[in-house]
Amino acid sequence: MMNAVGYVRVSTESQLDGFGLDIQEAAVRALAAELDVTLIEVFSDLGVSGSEDVAGRGALTMALACLEDGDATLLIVPKLDRLARDLLVQEGILRDVWATGAEVMPCAEGERMACVPDSPDDPSRRLIRQMLGAVAEYERAMIRARMVAGRRRKIAETGYAGGPEPFGHTDPDELEVLRDASERRGEGFTWTDIAMWLNGDQRFKRNGTPWDASAVHRTVTRAWKRGAVLPPVGPMMEGLF
Repeated sequence: MMNAVGYVRVSTESQLDGFGLDIQEAAVRALAAELDVTLIEVFSDLGVSGSEDVAGRGALTMALACLEDGDATLLIVPKLDRLARDLLVQEGILRDVWATGAEVMPCAEGERMACVPDSPDDPSRRLIRQMLGAVAEYERAMIRARMVAGRRRKIAETGYAGGPEPFGHTDPDELEVLRDASERRGEGFTWTDIAMWLNGDQRFKRNGTPWDASAVHRTVTRAWKRGAVLPPVGPMMEGLF
């Protein structure tokens, strides 16, 4: 009986398409059962972009090693774009698999013939496969464009787009620190003076550590840029940012 390995992958971008690891693995296992092959392992790359080559994917490296060592002669993937969302990367991975004498079998039936090793007698096979790769690359670019647009929209609406909340965004005590520090900067105090003043009042950073000049400068100027507090009018206005 033929041995096979499976490979599944999700990245931050691909999680938007509803094609999670569990769905992909179920498809791989179903195809292995349909083909009556022994699926020895399903390798999973989590949070890895489809544009990464083999060196950047630990699970794919292990799957290919099984093929090179002769432990399996078939690589099952849910779709061709799980191997790559970059045309050059896709073609390189396929060449690596074919060089071991193994085959690639997508669960998407319409992609299977395109993944058979190239033949001069059927040049259309390569054309179709590379068109699929180009479409996957385009889809990746569109997903990234939507993510960037969404992030910019969220920044415009809320002042930040996820991750650690900016200092003073919702905490009134932090906002008061920003206002007081900004006011002192407008009165001509240096950032070092302001840091020493805040520490002397035990108004420390969010993590409880003392301020230094660079941290105060960075935190306050970011607050100015996102409009959390207004820049002061005073002798230090020149070169505020």
